[in-house]
Amino acid sequence: MSFNLRSLPLWIMLSGFFFINCGANMVIPFFGIYLTTYMHLSPVEAGLVLTVTVGTPRAMALFGGSAADRFGIRRSMLCGLAILIVSAFGYAFSQSLWAFVLCSFFTGIGYSLFTPAGKAAVARLTAEQSRVLAFSLRNMAVNIGAAVGPVVGMLITVESLRKTFLLTSLVYFAFLVLVWLFLRMDEGVPPASVPLAVIKNLVYVFRDKRLLVFSVLIIAFYVMLAQFSLVLPLFAADRFAAQDAIGMLFAGNALLMIAAQYPLLAVCSRYLAARHIAFVGVLLAAAGIGSAAFAGHFAYLVAVTLVIFTIGQLLIMPSIDTVVADMAPDGLAASYQGFSGLAAAAGGILGNTAGGALYGWAKVSGWIQHVWGLYFAAGLLCCLLYAVLQRTANR
Repeated sequence: MSFNLRSLPLWIMLSGFFFINCGANMVIPFFGIYLTTYMHLSPVEAGLVLTVTVGTPRAMALFGGSAADRFGIRRSMLCGLAILIVSAFGYAFSQSLWAFVLCSFFTGIGYSLFTPAGKAAVARLTAEQSRVLAFSLRNMAVNIGAAVGPVVGMLITVESLRKTFLLTSLVYFAFLVLVWLFLRMDEGVPPASVPLAVIKNLVYVFRDKRLLVFSVLIIAFYVMLAQFSLVLPLFAADRFAAQDAIGMLFAGNALLMIAAQYPLLAVCSRYLAARHIAFVGVLLAAAGIGSAAFAGHFAYLVAVTLVIFTIGQLLIMPSIDTVVADMAPDGLAASYQGFSGLAAAAGGILGNTAGGALYGWAKVSGWIQHVWGLYFAAGLLCCLLYAVLQRTANR
């Protein structure tokens, strides 16, 4: 199916990504407060619930994608949405630690089934030459949902978070009905040339050298993203005492992503292939992080570091989905997207642990202003490694 703004199934998918992220972000910013203040869990117990909530979908993304390829993209999305509805409803009536942990675990399973299948659906609903634009619109929908969700959550108030869970379950149910009625992508699609089982799908994915090489860029970007999310706010607080203004970094990042992503990618996609756009995106993200070394005021972080990093981010995120979708053979699109999610999780873990430890050492050693050059060097090294491995793979 060619990319067409009037394509109803495509707009259903885009609206679904908006509502899914809006529903999640109505809850996530206030969940820790709700667990500790109103459910009387300890901070350690609340941390366990949040860890399961965030970790499960990333850990199981590859298996969820492989299951979608085996049993059907539409079925996987419907199953994932059904699990999300039940788990959101369960959150509303949970009273104990293990009830929350169980709901968090099932929430993770629901996301691991829905997300890779949803990306595969976007790829199937668009022509190959238009995928980068379609994934750009998908990321815009995700970002708008992430921006609107907390506002709706604040209107409901933390004390009434149970109502938020119930509202979230209704949002998921509405999207499930739309998928059931209007998305028929599993019908009439020729089966894969080899009927692989779930485990065999995973083996096939891990043997694709192109995908393994491209995962270097995926990991590198999510390492840089961890520095933006974790280390840059710490630096702003330590260096400029800007605790109250840190929200400007995240608000500016979200607004620039929403405003500039589609037009910028529309221009870049005319002249560059998606893998080249991804390469440029990682370079810019690393350069943006490295530019913090020259910050003399907090305003510099907003005007320079934020802008350069966000341009890199808005270039690479849809490009990752596009390149992975283009690599995937028939019948393995969701498995490839699941592998991409696994690489992103690896980059996030590495970036948060190693990056945080490096910043802690720099702070103690008096190198707090110069550690950014090391982050930039790491990003540049990954880009060079990718270029060498890509040439080797092509040979």
